[in-house]
Amino acid sequence: MKEYKISVTDDINNVQNKSIVKERESWGNKIEFFLAILSYAVGLGNVWRFPYLVQKNGGGAFLIPYLLTLITMGIPIFFLELGVGQRLQKGPLHAWNHLSPYFAGIGLASVMVAFLVSSYYNMIIGWCFYYLFISFQKNVPYAKCPVTTDQFGNKTLVEECSKSSPTTYFWYRVVLNSSDSIEDSGIFNWKLCLCLLLAWVVVYLTSFKGTSSMGKTVYFTSLFPYVVLTAFFIRMVMLKGSYTGIKHMFTPKFEKLKNAEIWLDGASQIFYSLGLGFGGLISMSSYNHINNNIMRDTIMVSIIDCGTSIFAGTVIFGILGYKATFNYELCLKENLKHGTNRTCDLKVFLDQVAEGPGLTFIAFTEAMSTMSGTPFWSVLFFIMLLTLGIGTMIGSVEGVRTTLIDLKFISLRKELVHLILCSILFCLGLLFCQGSGIYWLQMFDTYSASVSLLVIALLESFIVVYVYGIKNFEDDIEFMLGKRPNFFWKFGWCVTAPLLIVSILIASLYGLFSKTITYNSWNSFQFRVEKKSYPSWGIAFSFFLLFISVVIVPLTMLFVKLGWFKIKKKVDWNNEDFDMSSNPVKPLIKSKDEE
Repeated sequence: MKEYKISVTDDINNVQNKSIVKERESWGNKIEFFLAILSYAVGLGNVWRFPYLVQKNGGGAFLIPYLLTLITMGIPIFFLELGVGQRLQKGPLHAWNHLSPYFAGIGLASVMVAFLVSSYYNMIIGWCFYYLFISFQKNVPYAKCPVTTDQFGNKTLVEECSKSSPTTYFWYRVVLNSSDSIEDSGIFNWKLCLCLLLAWVVVYLTSFKGTSSMGKTVYFTSLFPYVVLTAFFIRMVMLKGSYTGIKHMFTPKFEKLKNAEIWLDGASQIFYSLGLGFGGLISMSSYNHINNNIMRDTIMVSIIDCGTSIFAGTVIFGILGYKATFNYELCLKENLKHGTNRTCDLKVFLDQVAEGPGLTFIAFTEAMSTMSGTPFWSVLFFIMLLTLGIGTMIGSVEGVRTTLIDLKFISLRKELVHLILCSILFCLGLLFCQGSGIYWLQMFDTYSASVSLLVIALLESFIVVYVYGIKNFEDDIEFMLGKRPNFFWKFGWCVTAPLLIVSILIASLYGLFSKTITYNSWNSFQFRVEKKSYPSWGIAFSFFLLFISVVIVPLTMLFVKLGWFKIKKKVDWNNEDFDMSSNPVKPLIKSKDEE
């Protein structure tokens, strides 16, 4: 039986003048890789989750935990994942198996999380396609309530719309045709099914050739959102009340810092915004040249991602400030016109910031419906959301695709593997096209990745620091970049990142088990959103999603111990065809028989 040891100082002169049989695909240039990870990191969460968290957690005060966790946890783990992928030139499964076969399950867990998230994330892109198509009209349909005519010819507004709002009615009734609960599947929505199909076709066409197609796509998906945000910013500063919204965003409520929740939200936003733990960063960096400066890329992408969140939040709050001012003045006019005494409070209108889809498809569309040139701004806005979403989807699906190709359990071309993967994910996505689809999507979004990603990131830092050895990893960084990581990186990997992840994990589990599991449901009789408890089977499935990815790790350890699971090393370092010039990677693991 071979005994393995980890080494970074092995003599590699015996492979200097040999050629490799098959060279791994690579990015066309360094810019393509940088834009790819930027497009992957900057996603929908920067636009619709960050503004909500700012509003919820004391305005400008939220930036303190947000920036601190970015520096102490987000940036170190981001660099660690890029370093592992680039150093080993392997996808997530083979990378962690290479460092320790007992922890190959981390790669499988990452792939499972990416698979589950991809199954519902593209439905959001499908919604964006739907809104984009209906925006090409002189009068966008979400701006006004529809009119019905009774048998006597009397015309009245649809009650469900008049007692909620035009954008709320359009979202829940016209787009989703929502049922009243997750237990009622409702009517299958063929319009959304076609939009979902289109979303998967776009994802496939932009990434089916691997780095060659992704490298060209990311020039658009990474840069176009900034063009749109800049256009909205210019338009926003000309709107009445926009300054009020921006002031509301940045005015700090420092007393909020005493609450643990603000620190938890700041850390979780950094974690999910950068896309840590999905395997996408490892996959994309594995196509780099071994000497690419990933330290520079890490710092730049992290700063740009943070800056994008703040910039997008400024634009969103500015336009919502205009919306709040518009509604406030309308309230005063209605009181004056009808002699009523309805309470009109600008602060109340400013505090009405929804989360997730509600912010995008209800609040922001309502603001755009009162702006001049609504169709133009609506088209721009939803194209921006499409590019943000597609950029993230490419990275997530790539993590799964790379693993499937690296496993080589089926001898198919990578384009066909990609087609099969996208087809399977499309079929799973049909679950979200029924009347209860929005409630299923809430469940997947809440439970499929939250705990799993935290455990994955914690195990990643543990393996690199304690199993592989921080000294060995420092040597690898020096081999790639020509300089050793300084104290900031080592302290982050060894201390701050693990401690923060453990804290978030404990707080997250406490939050899950200490309260009733609920979801937001549309009540078509009372014309409002209300919280409902999941049925018993819904609770069971939620916990299945919560732990299915995590369970893979100990199961893999057990199977490896019993000899039931083994992944063959991808590179034969004694192969006479190996050439260091085409793949200059030192062997990290050598057996005693090979020495």
